[in-house]
Amino acid sequence: MKNLFIYISLLIAATTLGYSLAPVTVVLNNDGDNLTAQLNDYTSGSPVAVDGIGAITVPTVTANGSGYSSFVVGEGDPDWGDITSSKVNSNVILDIFDDGTLVAQFRLDELIEVTARNERLPSNVVIGEELKVEGEAKFDGDATFNGESTFKEKSTFDGQVTITSVLTLASNEFTDTEELGDITSNIMVFVGETDIDIEESNFSSDLVNGATYTIVNNGDDYFTIELDNGGMYYIYENQVVTIIKIGGKLYYVSTPGFGEG
Repeated sequence: MKNLFIYISLLIAATTLGYSLAPVTVVLNNDGDNLTAQLNDYTSGSPVAVDGIGAITVPTVTANGSGYSSFVVGEGDPDWGDITSSKVNSNVILDIFDDGTLVAQFRLDELIEVTARNERLPSNVVIGEELKVEGEAKFDGDATFNGESTFKEKSTFDGQVTITSVLTLASNEFTDTEELGDITSNIMVFVGETDIDIEESNFSSDLVNGATYTIVNNGDDYFTIELDNGGMYYIYENQVVTIIKIGGKLYYVSTPGFGEG
């Protein structure tokens, strides 16, 4: 009877603790030799270090030819491994700093999902039917795509790529407010040929509290942006505006001529 009680107690303890946090892969449009990562919970609207864990030093990374670099956070880190999965929610953000300056923010739950789906495909891959790649993928050798192929995340090709059918690449680009409402990434790129008017209600409701979002005008005309708590701005070609979501509302961080440089 005593042994049975001990067994039940251990089972309850194991169930309550949940799974520990696995390392995550970060893809960053930035390189540097002084990158750090900080896991913060923004539920209250302000950053609170998860489990009191301080800054995590990132090994020196070098961007590839496209300007992107990737690294793993949490690998071999006992503090990271001690974080339980019950601590993960949409308000837990991995902040990335370069020399102390915040350069990127990622939702932890999305990083976990993308990392879990990341697959390394063998060399000399031949795809003859429809292919959909939801997460990141790396092709080490030559790849031939004979059917319809869709890539929704970053894909790396080290060999020759042959495409004989339709290739679709998901994008963070938009030409109108309807397309803008589907974007939840930290960088949004306007590529329209005619001007549009953006209001706060046009942004996705899935934007994360405490995260910053940069909107770049790479189109052939201006767009206006009007937030409920900041007025309206004209964003002309090659200009950038940065906003942040706090308490469910959007605010300007920088606009052309203010807070830039």
